Amino acid sequence: MLDVFEDEPLTEGSVLAGVEGLIATPHIAGVTHESNERISWITVDNVRQALGGSV
Repeated sequence: MLDVFEDEPLTEGSVLAGVEGLIATPHIAGVTHESNERISWITVDNVRQALGGSV
């Protein structure tokens, strides 16, 4: 499975086009509600830390 390519979308004639068994997903394939919530809380914690923990 691949989700990142040097050129996106794949260019016409790419050696990866038509590879049997290859699953190519958009780069955002890992974005879920849970991952968005987790990264949001990480951001909150980073901002708090940058402000000296006073928030």
